Amino acid sequence: MPLMIKKLLKAVLPKSAIIAAYQWHTRERRYRSWAHAAAASAEYGSRDLTAFRVARSRQIVGDEDSYAKPPEELLQTFDMPSGRFVDFGGSAGEMCAVLQRRFPSWSFAVVETKAMSDASRALRPSISHSDQLPDGYDVFYSSGTLQYLADPERLWSDALGRTGRYAYLARNCFSNRKAFSVQ
Repeated sequence: MPLMIKKLLKAVLPKSAIIAAYQWHTRERRYRSWAHAAAASAEYGSRDLTAFRVARSRQIVGDEDSYAKPPEELLQTFDMPSGRFVDFGGSAGEMCAVLQRRFPSWSFAVVETKAMSDASRALRPSISHSDQLPDGYDVFYSSGTLQYLADPERLWSDALGRTGRYAYLARNCFSNRKAFSVQ
């Protein structure tokens, strides 16, 4: 931004707006590599974060529809009487719980961190929880997860190789330009 415009904005805007704009502008740091970004971030499988996520999910057991809304396009993949569905990065299984009520003859699995998987089993025991992809499934679903992996292309390739019918990605960030940041 040219210096003259900056001076004008500082002259007419309240200080709180200038501070907010600065905080917004500097909200995200860029890193040279995945390793540098990962080193600067909190451990996603940390005990405190896992406890928070499980406690949040415990509050909506039986009322997951208030929290998870399956996209209409995803619902169209349930075009067989029964099948196997996997939610990669599915937290404590909220989306699977919603889908399981609609499609009770299907089996549902959530793939998460080991800590989250272990902590979530008791919340929704009719859903399989693991830190590894199952050998095979009919529908692979992932929402807002792949961009947090060190090697998302490898996971995506592996997931497709195990998917029998449909793979559905939602809220993922793909770009030809590599950028590493911490949320």
